[in-house]
Amino acid sequence: MQNTGFVTINYDITSPKIPASFSGVRIAVLVDLHNCVVGHSVEQFADAVMRECPDAILLAGDMITEEKKGRHRVYRGNAHALIRRLVRIAPVIYAPGNHELRWSLEDRFGRPEYRWWVREMQNLGVEYLENRSAFLSRGGSRIRVTGLSLPKECFRLLHRRTADVRLIEKCVGKADAGHFQILIAHEPFDFASYSEWGADLVTSGHCHGGVVRLPGIGGMIPTTIPLYPKYDRGRFWKNGTELIVSAGLGMHTIPFRFNNPPELVMLTLKPEKREG
Repeated sequence: MQNTGFVTINYDITSPKIPASFSGVRIAVLVDLHNCVVGHSVEQFADAVMRECPDAILLAGDMITEEKKGRHRVYRGNAHALIRRLVRIAPVIYAPGNHELRWSLEDRFGRPEYRWWVREMQNLGVEYLENRSAFLSRGGSRIRVTGLSLPKECFRLLHRRTADVRLIEKCVGKADAGHFQILIAHEPFDFASYSEWGADLVTSGHCHGGVVRLPGIGGMIPTTIPLYPKYDRGRFWKNGTELIVSAGLGMHTIPFRFNNPPELVMLTLKPEKREG
């Protein structure tokens, strides 16, 4: 059963590290589009994002779909059309997922197609964070956004490599303790390591909400083994770090969603007064 509609999920993000000038700032999180059309058209979905009045838009990976069936192919037309509209709404920050990673690895002769995609994103004004960081600024204050791109071994279906703090720091360096630190990490399974690394807020997807969701059980089918993923959809906390996992927007491999509509996630930042 395919969901043709989508839902908007709102989360308030509260922290004493959020500067006062960021009070009420709204951030849209889009992930796992997989080059699908959400709703009835790209234009309709872009208009829905615009109506939410985001101050920034985070793309948390797998906006495109990479496939290798007979020959390597990448599907990107709908993703490109959507991103071209999103940059007219608010600043866009894009961190790759496993499909962008696979594209970069499968693309031969110096990765010309993948490099074209990165340049095209940059030409559109997108901040493409492939193991890099950037800042969002407002009223003289800043928050830091880091885009994590893990090695392919961390996305294996079986015997996946766990991303520990040493690996994360090898990819992106140390966390910024002096600013509110957002980490865009496509897969949520290594949340404990993201927290230990020093993230204040993590945005993820990858599980597609568990594909099939049952009342009292939650998501059933993850993108790795075993079944019934712990971080399938929703918000989670660990040692002062908050994780927001989106059910995603599109479909791939398993071409349906049951009781699991596509999600546009909206975050509202709210500074918390420090005690004392």
